[in-house]
Amino acid sequence: RFGPPWYSFEHKNSLFIVIESNLVREPGGAPEIAAEQWSWLVRTMKDSGAKDYDHKTLYMHHPVCTVQTDEKDGYYNVPLKSRAELLVLLHDNGFDAVFSGHLHRNAYVKDGELEVITTASCCAPGGKDPRGVRVVKVYKDRLEHAYHPIDALPETVTVDAP
Repeated sequence: RFGPPWYSFEHKNSLFIVIESNLVREPGGAPEIAAEQWSWLVRTMKDSGAKDYDHKTLYMHHPVCTVQTDEKDGYYNVPLKSRAELLVLLHDNGFDAVFSGHLHRNAYVKDGELEVITTASCCAPGGKDPRGVRVVKVYKDRLEHAYHPIDALPETVTVDAP
């Protein structure tokens, strides 16, 4: 059994939203469900403006983009039309970052204040990045994230006291 394909939760005054990126990349495969997710996403993001969150982040499988926001459509990114709509929604609602995978290598794009972060695979990396995981630290005044190769994972991850 699986849970819902999209959902959100709050923790320590931060908002975390998870979506099914296949419905953003290729909504024609399930147009009613894609429209339902998009409506939910718009409503959830707009409702987030009613609360003064310290951070707002989005998580999805496919990267929004891998090099720059206006890059050509490809296998690894969200198509430009959907990408533009999603980026407007993220910017209009004060999101800090989008985290994704699928590319099997690390990629970082900065779009104004928004970070678009793609993490390499922990099982089958592509390119020069070794197998690894990304640790994201959420502080009241900032987000920190670092990629750690599996062979060099720290025994513990130190988190500064708030």
